[in-house]
Amino acid sequence: MKKKNRQSKKLKSKTTRSVILLLQLNYTILESIIKFKKENDYCIITLEIMAILSLSLIFLIKELFHKK
Repeated sequence: MKKKNRQSKKLKSKTTRSVILLLQLNYTILESIIKFKKENDYCIITLEIMAILSLSLIFLIKELFHKK
């Protein structure tokens, strides 16, 4: 029982670290979008990347809270 509990804690900590890294990446890309939009009118490619990162973040969070 204890070994199973340790494994789930390791999994949660890895997933938590992944979520934090992805949040930092999202923040960095969001900053670059804002800087880019000040210089140019629109950037579809950067917005698509942001959407993909947001979706992956949603799935990671879902995994984090639905694992038992």
